[in-house]
Amino acid sequence: MDIAQATAAAAAPASGVSGSIADRKLIADNLDTFLQLLTTQLRNQDPLEPLDTNEFTGQLVQFSQVEQAVKANDWLELLAASQTLSASQAAVGYIGKIVTADGATAPLGPAGASWSLDAGEDARATYTIRDAGGAIVATASELIESGPSLFTWDGTMSTGRAAPPGLYTLSVDARNGAGGSVRVGTEISGKVTGASFDGTEPLLDIGGIRVRLSAISKVSLAADS
Repeated sequence: MDIAQATAAAAAPASGVSGSIADRKLIADNLDTFLQLLTTQLRNQDPLEPLDTNEFTGQLVQFSQVEQAVKANDWLELLAASQTLSASQAAVGYIGKIVTADGATAPLGPAGASWSLDAGEDARATYTIRDAGGAIVATASELIESGPSLFTWDGTMSTGRAAPPGLYTLSVDARNGAGGSVRVGTEISGKVTGASFDGTEPLLDIGGIRVRLSAISKVSLAADS
């Protein structure tokens, strides 16, 4: 590796926040390599033909760029840690509150399972409800109006029997008067009972469903607050 290669490698941006520690070590190693190359070059230069002043100045500039790259990665690591802490604190603040989030899977409780819908235009909607294994347990059909609405399933399966508690997924096939497909967005609502921080983004627990913090579109106080 020559000096230019060491500089280019050190100045390369981090591939991701999670890899900042490894990237920082790589840059530090490249900086050490750069210094060793520069020191060796000065020690072994021909006294009759010393290193060209312009070339030496250029290499000092490269050294400065490498040093700046190391400091920039330090700042990025601090920034990433700060953002992670901020997101974690925000997630904890949702516990005990009622939130609405993007999603099609909702828990079935004593009052049934509910989904908030948002239709692009008036349409006839066919609802298909599947259990956790993907099997169809119930279907329904009704007219829906453009804009927000609420669909609630009381838990009665197509067989007439009550579905067991668990997670159920709703899919909607909506058609307008001309038979064209109509977009219908689905959201779920529920009380946040916990939060986890295993991945790159905090996840909120809503009735056994793990929802990304960024998927939350509405939050309100619980009735018992």
